[in-house]
Amino acid sequence: MFFKKLAHYAKHLSKREKVVFTGFCVALLLGFFSSTCLGYKVMVDGEVLGYTKDAAVFTQSLDQVEQDMRSKTSIETAYVYNDIQIKKSITFNKPMFSEEEFTDALNAQDLQVGVHGVQLKVDGQEVGNLASSDQVQAGIAGAINKIGNVQDSDKLVKCDIQSDVVETPKNFPLEDLNSPDECANLLATGNTNPSKSEESTNAPIQVASRGGADVARDQSNEPAQEEAPAAEGTVENNSNENVENQNNETETSSSILKINLTKTSTKKEDIPFQTVEQEDPNIYVDQTVVTQQGVNGELDKEVETVYEDGKVVSETTLSETVAKEPVAQIVSKGTKQYPTMSSKKGNFILPAVGNISALDKPGSHAGCFAVDIANSMGTPIYAPQSGTVIRASEFGGYGLCVDIMMDDGKTVLRMGHNSEFKVSVGDRVEKGQVIALMGSTGNSTGPHSHFEIRINDVQQFLPDYFDIKDGDNV
Repeated sequence: MFFKKLAHYAKHLSKREKVVFTGFCVALLLGFFSSTCLGYKVMVDGEVLGYTKDAAVFTQSLDQVEQDMRSKTSIETAYVYNDIQIKKSITFNKPMFSEEEFTDALNAQDLQVGVHGVQLKVDGQEVGNLASSDQVQAGIAGAINKIGNVQDSDKLVKCDIQSDVVETPKNFPLEDLNSPDECANLLATGNTNPSKSEESTNAPIQVASRGGADVARDQSNEPAQEEAPAAEGTVENNSNENVENQNNETETSSSILKINLTKTSTKKEDIPFQTVEQEDPNIYVDQTVVTQQGVNGELDKEVETVYEDGKVVSETTLSETVAKEPVAQIVSKGTKQYPTMSSKKGNFILPAVGNISALDKPGSHAGCFAVDIANSMGTPIYAPQSGTVIRASEFGGYGLCVDIMMDDGKTVLRMGHNSEFKVSVGDRVEKGQVIALMGSTGNSTGPHSHFEIRINDVQQFLPDYFDIKDGDNV
């Protein structure tokens, strides 16, 4: 009915009016066709993702996906690095995607993370790709700390950057992203291989414009942006991120970043303690005892260090302060004489005072391999030399017996027939220390001390050690 009325109306129009009327009808038909049959086709890496009448539906979905991507990577400039295109297309009889459906479809794709970041160059040499200018500055500050060995307690007086430092906006995949730590290490050590995928950083990427038109954006270089210097030449503040914990000054000649640096630091030095010797009548003559341990003092030195081109060129002590006075070590040297005879070999003493009642007599003493020293019951028995008690018990014919193993691990000193022990197995004893009391236990006819020196369990010829003979009073 509507078209019949239009046809009837057209019969009464002039030729010029018919032309205008025909144009109006064509426009009306095109508008109807466009609203019902035309829309947008979204493609990811050359594959159709979905269709929509309004490109903004997809771009809003893409915004949400990229926002989630930034949240997961903690990179504010992260974006979808895949080849994404929005093209006008006939959508007649095609399912139209909602924003949620586009979001689900994107998340189902193998999406790559890209970074709208910054490329750092030093003296024309590529150093690394970082997420932002702030991270570039953090990397440079870390490199300065490494080159100048700047510690937390140091004060950076001046730092002049001699190199030409330039940062340029650049888009690159996430795997090509360098951290400030990596950047600092590269700048400080001279490692010149920061880029992981040079070809991928230069690949053109098609992305949908937020207005819905077809737009291609080159990810390798943003258009019409000039290189901007990242540093003006002087760094006033000291950043203490990524500082290596080392105490010795190091000189680095292979660093990429060339700097002149002056810093002040506090160095601690030991003040050696003195050793004071004093005589002590309560200690035996060949013994010394540390009666007071020495402790080094501490000296704080404020030092100014100047670096040029990464090398230490001067170090000046500005001041010295004694933080802690040293404590002298006191060593007491004995003047007390041993109570018994000293040996002519091996630095021994006899275990007791008394009478040599048996040295070279038939029986167990034949051949002078043991000596009996007779005295009254309860006479002190002394350790002939320092060592460790390995026996303090009854031992066959020796009765109550004490064995001392010397520090060489092979010499044993044996004292038998004791009446009482003053030490236990495992005790450390010193030469001249009372270890037992004289008795007549075991195979004995009267109070005395039976003494042997055994090396690798072989009895030793005692006249080699002591100037003694039967009947001597010692």
